[in-house]
Amino acid sequence: AEVKWEDAIRQNITETAPVIRLPTRYHLNRDRLLPFLPQAVPRDLAPRLSALHGEPFAWWYGQFVRYVTRPNPDLAKLIQEAEQRIGFTSPIVGVHVRRTDKVTKEAKLFPLAEYMRHVEAYYDQRERREKIH
Repeated sequence: AEVKWEDAIRQNITETAPVIRLPTRYHLNRDRLLPFLPQAVPRDLAPRLSALHGEPFAWWYGQFVRYVTRPNPDLAKLIQEAEQRIGFTSPIVGVHVRRTDKVTKEAKLFPLAEYMRHVEAYYDQRERREKIH
């Protein structure tokens, strides 16, 4: 059963709920649509983050998402076993290929070969600096 984030917090079931739905800008307040999510970082970290990162909120939000989506111990073990079975070596490149969600209005459709050209360039650059398996 799906549980809203605010209900999971109120009921103290964040660790046991099978699915927790995080709010989006459309669901924070059903009576009014927010034009954006407020971009805020903890006050005590803001000066240091601003000095070290050009987009402090992007970094902070990335840390939050990484924490929220971290695998539980059982999933982490399955991932590690799969990596060993497949023979993953570093570096691994992940590519987000846009096909349907943005292409209709916001972005141009690029052939897969164009994405792979950039992956090859990345590996070529890395190979000039270090040995890659």
